[in-house]
Amino acid sequence: MVCLMVMMVVPSYGKENIGNSDAGQAGAFLEQGIGARPMSMGEAFVGVADDANAVFWNQAGLLQLKKRELTAMYSDPYQNFSDVSYHSITYAQPLLERFAVGISGVLSSVGNIPGYDVNNLQQSNFSVNDWAILAAAGYRYSTQLTVGGAIKYVNTQVNGQSDGGLGLDVSLMYQPLEAFRMGLQLQNAIEPNIKIQSVTGKVPRTFRFGASYKVIPQLLLSVGLDKASNRDVSINTGGELEFYNRFFLRGGYTTGKSAWSVGGGVNFDYIQLDYVFNPNKELGDSHRFSLGTRF
Repeated sequence: MVCLMVMMVVPSYGKENIGNSDAGQAGAFLEQGIGARPMSMGEAFVGVADDANAVFWNQAGLLQLKKRELTAMYSDPYQNFSDVSYHSITYAQPLLERFAVGISGVLSSVGNIPGYDVNNLQQSNFSVNDWAILAAAGYRYSTQLTVGGAIKYVNTQVNGQSDGGLGLDVSLMYQPLEAFRMGLQLQNAIEPNIKIQSVTGKVPRTFRFGASYKVIPQLLLSVGLDKASNRDVSINTGGELEFYNRFFLRGGYTTGKSAWSVGGGVNFDYIQLDYVFNPNKELGDSHRFSLGTRF
């Protein structure tokens, strides 16, 4: 039973401030997000959402896509824990004049977790495997307003026992000026429920607000607010500086994790490579890479 009580804690390693984390919640692994680019901008991406990562961060942003996009993320999270992995793959495309669609798969795995019984006696080690699939769509309501949403399925497996639940995200994006955007997302408006034996978990509902502004064509600044039903407000800030239409330098900070992020990217015409570094003295530094293509 004790091992089941911690089954949703370990994927939350990314939360440095445990008192303000989603530790102990179902689907906590998804709080890491997807995409090296959004992560390098301090997760302040709800008001940006201009690439395939919008499938996760703000589905209304999918209407900004001009081409089909395919991107995959490989991460080496928390170098002090070699048995932790977190990866994703995402595809999105415009569809007709007013629609866009996308799909994303996320996989998290944590192995060699020490197990204990109710008397605190050590048992055999166990593993936790989580995965989720999101199917997203966006619709252009007007030249300034787009709306979107995603149906998701979240699954957790512990020592061969698994369960999953369906959820729903809803979002919108408003662009009153060419250089200024605002985004809103209600993540898990319908909360997935997951039950393993007698332990039931609900993926928490999260409200996200974001705004972005292009100070000059080469400089994008963004800010965001996140409020989950089980934690305090997190303030996220980020920026992206572009050089020669090919190279990118990014940085950000999120108060919810008390964590800095720094990264960059390079665009080889149809191929884009992005990287983010997150320092963490206790758990070990994190390195994440995304490789994407537009066609």
